[in-house]
Amino acid sequence: MSNKRLRKILAGAKQRCYNQNNPAYENYGGRGIEICSHWLASTDGFIEWALENGYHESLSLDRIDNNGDYGPDNCRWADSSTQAANKRKAFYAHNEAEFMFQLEEKIRADLMREVRAVVRSELMRELFPTDLQLKSPKQLKIDARNRLLYARHFSGATIVALAAECEVSERTMRRWIAEGKALEINASPLTQKQNNSRLNAAEARINTSQTR
Repeated sequence: MSNKRLRKILAGAKQRCYNQNNPAYENYGGRGIEICSHWLASTDGFIEWALENGYHESLSLDRIDNNGDYGPDNCRWADSSTQAANKRKAFYAHNEAEFMFQLEEKIRADLMREVRAVVRSELMRELFPTDLQLKSPKQLKIDARNRLLYARHFSGATIVALAAECEVSERTMRRWIAEGKALEINASPLTQKQNNSRLNAAEARINTSQTR
């Protein structure tokens, strides 16, 4: 029996495991898969093992554990269907691990969004308890916009500039600012200093929850 095919098989394994320019290196040497020292040092030793362990020209060298090295304890001669089943098993194991990792990341991200939502809702209840009980989320956003516009106008921004920025008429801007002013006058009795303190505390809670 010619040993040419066996020499070629071992040479191919060496290329996959040790030649970084080989297209298959990423899935072999790149994953830390090696060839046992005996086979690496002696091609005749590999041939001897092959002939004594069921080698046939219709079979291929197969690693039993796809994460293990090439060696007598982890290799066998298998037909194409056995090899395919072994590769499918390894594929499913890898993809199951990847799926679980992605699932854990998604759960972690969803949980983080929930934490931030709870913290912010608690803050809103502290600052505007009556508003939350009586107003819809849409109205709360409108009120927040009008409060901000009133604050900016109070700080020196002109109605003309604010109207141009928001792409509305000056008449609409005057109405929004008036509504914002009314909201500020009727707001909770917390001082600006108290509001800022609570805002800072809420942000600190959010940042702390993110680092856990």
